[in-house]
Amino acid sequence: MSVIVDASNYEDLDEKTWRRIREHLKTEFALHRYTIFYWCCKGEENMEYCFYITPFMRELWDECETE
Repeated sequence: MSVIVDASNYEDLDEKTWRRIREHLKTEFALHRYTIFYWCCKGEENMEYCFYITPFMRELWDECETE
């Protein structure tokens, strides 16, 4: 899953692809928790220093942590 996320970390990530990745990560959150956390860049406020996919991962992290 890390490889798929890494390969998706580009501006050409389309909504359909992200939805498929997101659903898999959400379904298996316990298994992919560290991967999601890594891509969230927790603690970094300046998005310039983060990944393209960071805002998506942060949203997913927040959603899964509150369930």
